[in-house]
Amino acid sequence: MRAKRRVALASTLVVVLASSLAFGEDPTPCYEAYWTSGLAQQQMGFDEFLELHSDGVCAAGGPGR
Repeated sequence: MRAKRRVALASTLVVVLASSLAFGEDPTPCYEAYWTSGLAQQQMGFDEFLELHSDGVCAAGGPGR
């Protein structure tokens, strides 16, 4: 009985990890700059950050840069 629980738990963890890897997105350099700038803590939205830094960090790339 205990072995079945461990197998079920391990299977669930594998599925959760695999799905997070499959559907997760890599953060863009612009998004990383937004979080490291500290502006997220000041309640500046990512869209505002894109507007302010569209010629610098966020210049290369399309939407979501």
